[in-house]
Amino acid sequence: MPFSIKPEYLHNFDLKLLFFGGKGGVGKTTLSAAAAISLAEARPTSRVLLLSTDPAHSLSDSLDMDVTHDMTPVPLNGQGNLFARQLCAETLASRFRERNGEILETIAERGTYFDREDISGFFALSMPGLDEVMAVLEVATLLAEGACDLLILDTAPTGHTLRLLALPEHMRTWIRVMDLMLHKHRYMASVFSGKKYAKDRCDRFLETLGRDIDAVGALFRDGRRTRFVPVMTPELMSFRETERLVQRLEVAHIPLREILVNRVDPPGKGGSRPGIFGEIKARFRRYGLVLVAKEGAEVKGIPALKAVGTRVGGEVCEPWPEAPVPWDNNKAPGGATGPILSGLCDSAVCRFLRYGVAADLEVIVVGGKGGVGKTTVAASLAVQLADCFKGKRVLIVSTDPAHSLSDAYHTPIGDRVTRITENLSAYEINADGLFERFKEGYRKEIQSLFKRFAGRGMDIAFDREVMAELLSLAPSGLDEIMALDAVMDARGDGAHDILVLDGSPTGHLLRFLEMPGLVRAWLKAFFAVLRKYHGAVKLTATIERVLDLSRRVRRMQGVLQDRDKTAFVCVTLPESMVLAETDRLVASVAQAGISCRHLVVNRVTRQGELEAACARFPRLEVTEISEAQNDR
Repeated sequence: MPFSIKPEYLHNFDLKLLFFGGKGGVGKTTLSAAAAISLAEARPTSRVLLLSTDPAHSLSDSLDMDVTHDMTPVPLNGQGNLFARQLCAETLASRFRERNGEILETIAERGTYFDREDISGFFALSMPGLDEVMAVLEVATLLAEGACDLLILDTAPTGHTLRLLALPEHMRTWIRVMDLMLHKHRYMASVFSGKKYAKDRCDRFLETLGRDIDAVGALFRDGRRTRFVPVMTPELMSFRETERLVQRLEVAHIPLREILVNRVDPPGKGGSRPGIFGEIKARFRRYGLVLVAKEGAEVKGIPALKAVGTRVGGEVCEPWPEAPVPWDNNKAPGGATGPILSGLCDSAVCRFLRYGVAADLEVIVVGGKGGVGKTTVAASLAVQLADCFKGKRVLIVSTDPAHSLSDAYHTPIGDRVTRITENLSAYEINADGLFERFKEGYRKEIQSLFKRFAGRGMDIAFDREVMAELLSLAPSGLDEIMALDAVMDARGDGAHDILVLDGSPTGHLLRFLEMPGLVRAWLKAFFAVLRKYHGAVKLTATIERVLDLSRRVRRMQGVLQDRDKTAFVCVTLPESMVLAETDRLVASVAQAGISCRHLVVNRVTRQGELEAACARFPRLEVTEISEAQNDR
């Protein structure tokens, strides 16, 4: 029997929320769209909404129609029950501030030394970049209002999807901080009125928000109403990332039953290595494994997606090997330091980088859509630079929450600088851990300072708790910026000369590149808040800590925008959907003031594909990596 099943969620009418997630580039958008079409046809009386939470949306490209932030009808046999949306986090944040900004300001004003000007700036700057927070709030709203009967989420790549799933707990912390800000008001109101405190609109706002977030958190773990469907391809790096994803889902009690293995070669076609099928079967034997055959052409448009949805439950592969066939542990997976290295060594991008490093180039950022081969290209470039400049120390750093450098170099790396060769080291940033340590140090400092002033007034007693938790309202991305700052410190101290950044997939990479400016603005607003307290509590050390971080972020921003110090290398594939996203990425990188002169087109199979990419990006130097080089 082939190892495939009919996806049970097609017939589960209790299902309310269906996630599609996995490593970038494995086909999440295609399969989530195909599933949405199948489900809408199977449930003609149900409203089905396909929602993209990835900042770098591909739904418009996949459906071959214009999909906006608002509910967009998808034409499907005249049924009228299928809709699509591409969430715009900025639009959601703006609407959230418009609806709730005045209430948030009132809450903060009641419980702190804030004045209206401070509060407006502080809360406005706490919201930018919170893609996942806005997505969770929107999911809560859609489900609370009954806007659809079934919500299908086309999520961002693995690392940021895991953050989204953890956000209900994060949002509870946010609500708790806001509730702390109301404690003083409630106490004072009851003392001076002599009556029991009566809840008002601020209390009701927090209660409603709390109920919605709790409902979403419970829904995420409800196996009757929710399903997470990991998507992977029969490739080692995709398999390893899916292993980590499934492990995290199991720990978080997120329900999953099927795993989709996409782009499987049909019988007799070769291509997919039997060893990886044995690994997949052995690791995921407790789950249903759905095999999806590799398509001969790019899947785009409703007819093509409908055809994929029809075939997903079919038997598309011959039986897999009963026993795992192990990979050769002496060979780097995917040829990260083998075939692709030889394909890049004499390319225009390598000549430019070698010349640039000789002329003091310090930072190379490698970015692109998920699944295009960013990590492999970055790993190869780092090896080549280390080989070329024996007297320089090269450090390659992964900023993606779902790291793959360990897979690329076939050695455990993790949250420490790990030597790969004599003058090459690698580091997979644990941004969350670094930020937690920073916040814990801040909390202890605040608690100690305020303790000295206990008894000087009611404000001090209440404000101590608020100030201790204020960093919980920091904008998303501050953790990653702090981690990169620590890495740049190591380079500045002479520990490393060349920094290669293996960036997150497009949407989150752009947020990361924009973050220095946003973080500096937020730190400035935070500094203003600290200064308000400075008259009551001597916050000299805390203020200096925030000022120092702001100065370091400004320095980092200057390095990233210095054409002589930093180069951006964009990686893409010769496919229309990927090239469309690359267009947006290149434009956004230029808007962020970062120099991008080189494009690496990976997995080229025909000469015309390379020529099309060159014509589309006439201002960039284009380097080709053939499919044959990837397969060797």
